[in-house]
Amino acid sequence: MNKKSLFRIVLLIFVLAAAIGLYMYFKPASTTADGDADFTLQPSEIIKEFEANTEDATAKFVGKTIRFGGRVNEMEENNKAMLFKLETQKDDYLAECGFDVSQYQKVKEISNGDSLVLQCSCNGVSKAADELSLLGGSSISYSRCKLLEIVRTNNGM
Repeated sequence: MNKKSLFRIVLLIFVLAAAIGLYMYFKPASTTADGDADFTLQPSEIIKEFEANTEDATAKFVGKTIRFGGRVNEMEENNKAMLFKLETQKDDYLAECGFDVSQYQKVKEISNGDSLVLQCSCNGVSKAADELSLLGGSSISYSRCKLLEIVRTNNGM
């Protein structure tokens, strides 16, 4: 094999690797809204199952697509993701719902107090280390969320 053929092969491999890398970099983040949900359950129902039997609930819900609703309690944003904390019907628990920054245009209008309908992937439940902990509360965690509906609050403004 001469040097010219070897150079062409190396160049072709480099171009293919660059094309694949660019495709992966610009590929939109996946969400879990495409298709049907595995479960339509409120976070409080899932939390009850985790409290009853963590192993069974983990096998049943973690990684599954869940459709649910809740009222926004708190919002956090950084350059890579957005996190909405929704109230649950379970005392001392919040539903932490992670959105990729690619979803920003869809969720930027959401305000505290708005009710949302989401479809997300369940990551599990984490409980505070002790009941008096000020550093962190108990939560059910969701990722790859997709906003399905916003019900606006009426603040009289």
